[in-house]
Amino acid sequence: MASVNIDAVMKRVLTLADEARDAAGYNGSSHDGGARERENQVEWFVLGMRYPRDGRIPKDWESAAADVARAADPEYAEYKRLHAKFG
Repeated sequence: MASVNIDAVMKRVLTLADEARDAAGYNGSSHDGGARERENQVEWFVLGMRYPRDGRIPKDWESAAADVARAADPEYAEYKRLHAKFG
């Protein structure tokens, strides 16, 4: 993946963790849906203890990075605007 805003990817990963925790709670699960594991990955990444801070991201975060890249794309923003307008 080309240039990606690592801080935005970390924020997206934490958002996904919150969504997983909420979904697990709504479904009555006895676990958090993997939310704490994602939060730990971000903590380790920030500390630089598990992953190097050289622009590479963990493999597990590639979908979050794709979400961030898609959201930053002006053509995708236009698509979303037109989709909201015309359905």
